[in-house]
Amino acid sequence: MLSNAGAMPQAYDSVSDVARVFASILKDHLQGDEPREVARRAIDGMLEGLDPWSRRIDGPKTQSKGQSFVCLIDRGILRLTIKRFNGDGQGWLKACPGLDKGLPVLIDLRDNPGGQVSDALGLADLFVANEDLLLEQRRSGEAIRHRAGERTVRHASLSILVNQRTASAAELIAAALQRSANAKVLGERTMGKTTVQTAVYLSTGEIVLITTGALQLPSGAIIEEKGVQPDQALPASPSEFVCEQAGRRWTTSGCDQPVK
Repeated sequence: MLSNAGAMPQAYDSVSDVARVFASILKDHLQGDEPREVARRAIDGMLEGLDPWSRRIDGPKTQSKGQSFVCLIDRGILRLTIKRFNGDGQGWLKACPGLDKGLPVLIDLRDNPGGQVSDALGLADLFVANEDLLLEQRRSGEAIRHRAGERTVRHASLSILVNQRTASAAELIAAALQRSANAKVLGERTMGKTTVQTAVYLSTGEIVLITTGALQLPSGAIIEEKGVQPDQALPASPSEFVCEQAGRRWTTSGCDQPVK
């Protein structure tokens, strides 16, 4: 299990490890197994023991063309629901201009498995200025520090919804905003999966996910297996919560102006 740079396993320690895998495959092939099945076992043999997240999966039957997020202003609250960070939100202010209107912001990351780290960082960068957001430790040993820029958006308050299926970049961004942007994290403890994976697409339609690194907070706090602990459980009305966090009054018509 990847928890920090020192614990990160290498794919193979020596050429002999690879030789043993292929010697076993060749023996099976000579006994008459189909080439596709031989290839399948070759992949599984190479993935075995890497880490719990490197694996072979079935590819999607169809390619979804819908956006992975929904952005709207609802009764004075900017609500941004992100199903996955897949690059749709590159240029978040253009995709969701309400983020910079001085409103209470509610970001829903429930069931978000992560996705493109750059996409998640682009969102977090809007709320944090001149601070490190994440540290990416690559399998090669290289460490990349992701730092926020100088500008932040105008927002009245920030709350983030998470659950046990919030994972990877999604949970780390929630933790980064909790630490550096005074965001309130609401819901359940997150999954605790902090690996960075590269997808290899096979001609069979299958996808091989290979772990190429791990993410952690700049403080060195370990989230792998532990997850992100929310500030509190999911409130009955998240909109009312984020409105009151902004010092405004929640009424039947929505979030009113700041309380004087």
